[in-house]
Amino acid sequence: MMNDSRERVLLRIREALGPRSFLERPGLPQVWPMTVAEPRELVARFQKELEAIYGQSYLYETAEAAGAALQALAAENKWQKIGLNSSPLVEKVAESLPVETIKRVSSDWSPQQIALLDAAIIPAELLLADTGSALIICREQHERLMCYLPPVCVIVGAVDRIFCHLPAAWPAIAAWAADLQTRGEFVIITGPSRTADIEKILILGVHGPKKLIVLLIG
Repeated sequence: MMNDSRERVLLRIREALGPRSFLERPGLPQVWPMTVAEPRELVARFQKELEAIYGQSYLYETAEAAGAALQALAAENKWQKIGLNSSPLVEKVAESLPVETIKRVSSDWSPQQIALLDAAIIPAELLLADTGSALIICREQHERLMCYLPPVCVIVGAVDRIFCHLPAAWPAIAAWAADLQTRGEFVIITGPSRTADIEKILILGVHGPKKLIVLLIG
C-alpha cells in the first residue's frame, strides 16, 4: 500500500514537471550584473582591493620585466629556496632567478620540505577584481600545499584573465569543471593569512603565508 502511494506521488511530480529531463542543467543565476570594464579599470580595482587586505601587487608589461622585478625582490629578501608550481608564464618569469635558488616542486615532496621554502611562485588561472582574489587550479596535493605552507606566496597572473567578479568567471570555471581531464580542486586565494584575537589585534601568517604578492602581466 505504501509503495502504491509513493508511486502515485512520484507520478504526479513527473507529470507536473513535464518532459524536461531531470539531468538538464539549470541556467546560471545573475547574482551581480555583468558589467563591461576596461582592463585598466579592472587592474586598478584588483590592486585597490588586494591592498586593503594587506596584499601587494605590481603591474608589468612583459614577463621579462616581471622577472627582473622578482629577481630584485628575491635578492632583497634573501630567498635561497624558491619553489615553483610550473606553468609557461611562471617559467618565463622565473628565468631571471639564480638557477641554484629554483626548486621545481613535485608530488614526491613532503609537506615538511615545502614548508622550508622561502617563497612559492604559483600561476593564477584567473583573477577577481572585486575582492582582489586569485583562482588557482591545484591538480596535485603538492600544488595545493604550495598555496599555504611557504611564508611568501607569489602569484603570477595575466591582465586579460581579470574578471569583474566571480559570477562573471562562472563560464570559464564551469568549462574547467566539465572537462574530464581537469583533476584536483579550485582554490581561491584572497590576500595573506589573517586572523585576529579577542582584542581584535590582526596577525598575519598564522594559517598560511604571511606575505602575498601578485605580479600582473600585460
